[in-house]
Amino acid sequence: MVFNRQDVEADVNFTLGAFPMFSGENSLSKSVIQLGIRQALNTFSRFLPDEVIEDDVGDGGKYKDLASLVSWETDFSRIVSIDYDASTRVSGDEFPNFLSEDDGDWLFYSDSSLDYVFFPNHSPSANETLRFKYTRRQLLGDTNAESTVPDQYKEAIIYLAVSKVASIAQIRTEKALDPPAGAEFVTMRSKGSGFAAIRDNYYDMYIQEIGGSQNGVGAASASKNFDQTPLMGGDYLFHPSRRR
Repeated sequence: MVFNRQDVEADVNFTLGAFPMFSGENSLSKSVIQLGIRQALNTFSRFLPDEVIEDDVGDGGKYKDLASLVSWETDFSRIVSIDYDASTRVSGDEFPNFLSEDDGDWLFYSDSSLDYVFFPNHSPSANETLRFKYTRRQLLGDTNAESTVPDQYKEAIIYLAVSKVASIAQIRTEKALDPPAGAEFVTMRSKGSGFAAIRDNYYDMYIQEIGGSQNGVGAASASKNFDQTPLMGGDYLFHPSRRR
């Protein structure tokens, strides 16, 4: 089961309830709710990006332009695996031929505008299929078919979106620029602090929902891969995450 943007928007609206009657540039409209959801989705994508499997072919050279991959995003996407010459992998009951970056089978390379994979020991031709698995941002469309976030993380997205919207509400309340706020400045400032508390509380709920704790440290486990990314995203300890 997959959920969509309209599901999240409805639940965020239900959670937040009615806002104080702001006006002008301080108003909290539907567009603000949508902004909070978009910010939440970007943050969540750094924690758990979507993974895409896509076939491509070579051109006889050692450099493969990654712009040919439909969902590749410079400065976000990273390669998870490359299966070399995979066109008959399943139909021929063949063993996968995964190339290893650690063993020097491929290297990531960028120039001023494009990302490439460099194959020191191969020059894939147009008859050789390269099966890429790579990451992209999670999608949350208007229908289930356009969405990629696993259903188990629906509550996490909602909690984080509420936190993001509360942060926006705090900024707009603290500004206190509307004329009605002048006579109630102390009250408005108190409401700003209240929104900050809501922001922090729902962010903590988000962390717990994705398996962490309030201080961002993951639970202990029987075994762990030492070379892994932090819970809240970021690079691996010994190499950039996009080159994993």
